[in-house]
Amino acid sequence: VFKNASLELHVDSANGTKLGELQVKYSAADIYYINYTCSLTEKVKGIHDLVLVAKGNANSLNLNLFNINWFSFRK
Repeated sequence: VFKNASLELHVDSANGTKLGELQVKYSAADIYYINYTCSLTEKVKGIHDLVLVAKGNANSLNLNLFNINWFSFRK
């Protein structure tokens, strides 16, 4: 995981309404996973696409910014 990485949740497109954001902690190794939670800042009704936008600087080595193993939703 690279420093200053984040994951944004948007509705319908990468430029759609931002529903939430979480900061991904720096790790020198990508051999383990950390659980994160994120509260949504907007309520959405109906059926929509959820778009995950990864942000950060993975430099020019074509390395992964971070890995996502799974995600879920809770009311």
